[in-house]
Amino acid sequence: MKDYGVNVDDIVQSLSEIKGLQGKPKILIFQACRGTAIAKAGIVQTSDCSDQLEADGPVSESGNEGEYADVGVTLLSGLPIGADFIMCNSTTKNHVSFRNPIKGSRYIRKFCNVLRRYVDEPEELDFLQLLTKISMEVAMTNQMDKRRQISSFTSTLTKSLYLPRKQAITPTQ
Repeated sequence: MKDYGVNVDDIVQSLSEIKGLQGKPKILIFQACRGTAIAKAGIVQTSDCSDQLEADGPVSESGNEGEYADVGVTLLSGLPIGADFIMCNSTTKNHVSFRNPIKGSRYIRKFCNVLRRYVDEPEELDFLQLLTKISMEVAMTNQMDKRRQISSFTSTLTKSLYLPRKQAITPTQ
């Protein structure tokens, strides 16, 4: 099976042209390799061997030079194309993204875990703070083979973004 690249700029361009989405936050989550390099760890704590991993795409030690281009066209509304996006990546530029064939992607698992815990946290966090927590959890995942992964995100938000909290249900009288 051959892996094909996705042109993120085409996605951003298409979504930016939808008038109903202009000025509203758009969250894109990419669970995919962004290159072929493997992030190595310096210090590893042992864990059980049940966490088998495979790369989401081709792997090499050298990496590649692919990069997302900036979008420079301006909309009539005054906000440039590409405004109010958060692009969440399971890994950093030039690196592979790992997933367990049985448990699934470590990035998506950590993403979901952090969001589930967020609804029970007393302090209000903006979405960028949640993404930082996710990056920490992905980075701290221990692997016997010394492979590591760190997620990344890019924000072009023009305002803070807060997810709605679970509301306590009060009985009516």
